[in-house]
Parts: sequence; structure tokens; C-alpha cells
Amino acid sequence: MRRAIFSLVLSCSVAAWADWPDLSKPPASVGGGEKDAALVVGVESYLALPQVPGAVQNATSGTSTWPTAQGSPSSLTLLRNNEASLEKLKKYAASPRAR
Repeated sequence: MRRAIFSLVLSCSVAAWADWPDLSKPPASVGGGEKDAALVVGVESYLALPQVPGAVQNATSGTSTWPTAQGSPSSLTLLRNNEASLEKLKKYAASPRAR
């Protein structure tokens, strides 16, 4: 679990240096997500890592376009900044439907 959390944090810090995808237009519909569950996390401020400006807006935009692209998942959870505690990450990763 530590390795997964570290990978998540490392991925988030790497994203700080990458360009965010353009979500101003909804992506083309491909379907197939009706039985999926999604956990979307947007964190901008970290204690010991570089800041990630725009992460919350990007996550929020992503959740609003998801139903268009994949079809509505049966469960979609958005955690922003302090909402993304270790306890909540573990809870939703173990059972995304556990709202």
C-alpha cells in the first residue's frame, strides 16, 4: 500500500511539470464505463512536494466530462485537497462505492 501511495504522490508531483490536458471541450464519447467506479483526486498543496497549481480545477473538470466520454460510471467520487486524506484514499481505493 505504501508503494501505491508513493506512486500516486510521485505521479502528482510529476504532473506539476506537465501541461494539463485541454478539457474546455468534452471528449468524444466512447462508452463502456457504465459498470466502472472512479476515484478522482485533485491536490494542489503538499507539505514536502512541489505545489501543483490547477490540480483541483483539472480534477473537477475531469469529473464533469467523464459521463460524456465513458458513459456515466456507477460510482464517481471526487476528493479535493484536504478531502484526500490517507484514510479516505484507502477507503475509496478498497471499495469505490463506499461513499
